[in-house]
Amino acid sequence: MKSGIIYCSVRRQNSNYKTYRVTQKIRKSRKKGKVVQHHIIIFGIVAILGILIFGHSTTCTKLISTYYNLATIEVKRTLIVATSGSRDDIQTAVDQAVSGDIVQIPAGNFDFDGTVIVREGIHIRGEGRDSTILTKVGTEICMFRFKVLSNDPPAFSAIKLVDPEGPYAAYDIYKASVGVEMAYGCWDFRVFDCEFEGFGNAGVVAREYYGGSLVVTWWKTRGVIYNNRFIDC
Repeated sequence: MKSGIIYCSVRRQNSNYKTYRVTQKIRKSRKKGKVVQHHIIIFGIVAILGILIFGHSTTCTKLISTYYNLATIEVKRTLIVATSGSRDDIQTAVDQAVSGDIVQIPAGNFDFDGTVIVREGIHIRGEGRDSTILTKVGTEICMFRFKVLSNDPPAFSAIKLVDPEGPYAAYDIYKASVGVEMAYGCWDFRVFDCEFEGFGNAGVVAREYYGGSLVVTWWKTRGVIYNNRFIDC
């Protein structure tokens, strides 16, 4: 198994408000593409039937409009508020969320010991990078790791993450800390309005895995990282 990594922060002090785009290989047979194809086929069938049966463009238009109104499914998103900014409280909130939900982290300064694992396309959001501040403690390398295989794009915003041991004079594999890692099929992810300080590896990492098996081939990653601050990363 091989891995390809794009580091999305720069090793330059006080580089504020930089915009980065991460693009990986596009899987042609993604489910969203299939859904669009199916809708195009059904749209054509409905249009032809409308013309053959009613022979009138206005009636045909109404028929097509009715089809799409019936086919539209409203997605309800739930806001789940974490008790605090500790790793355990955030993980508890994340485990309660389903794809499309928002997990809100309250304002405050919190020690963060461990790694939050996210397996759904949810949005983890703070109260602002100057208000929600999570400081890394302990020995875990990564603070937030997204392993998402769903059609809902994950997001991370309005939070400040700090590794107090940084800045590091040189790269050290045992101190290669990461703020947020987007991996394992995070499609159209967003990381924005955050601040990352002192990480030995990178503030944000976008990672994809590929190999011989069909499942691994699907683990592609693509997204945008914008309006963030990277300090001593």
